[in-house]
Amino acid sequence: MASGMYSLEQISTEQNFALATLCKQKDCLQQWLKYLNVKSIHMPEEVAKYKKRIADINTAIKILENEFEAQPSSDSENNLRRSRKIKTTPDTKNDTKISSSTKSFTSAKVAALAS
Repeated sequence: MASGMYSLEQISTEQNFALATLCKQKDCLQQWLKYLNVKSIHMPEEVAKYKKRIADINTAIKILENEFEAQPSSDSENNLRRSRKIKTTPDTKNDTKISSSTKSFTSAKVAALAS
């Protein structure tokens, strides 16, 4: 494979990992928010901080899902999308590689968005 080129499987794996990581962070933050709302009525700034963080994570998840939907599809990709209940794009079997300049959405960018 040429330098700067990624297979669809590599991109999907990175995005799936990033989505899973963001969802775990979101779940954890929502648990803390629930705890703060029940235990500490006198900490509105903490509650606001957690709500903003959850909103940022939701934005990052939406961006990842949109990037995932924009990728050219293969049969295995379509099956994966159906199983994860993510909207699909039309199947374009002739595209098997995406250049890094076109699709450079990586875990590092997701981490930057989520932080």
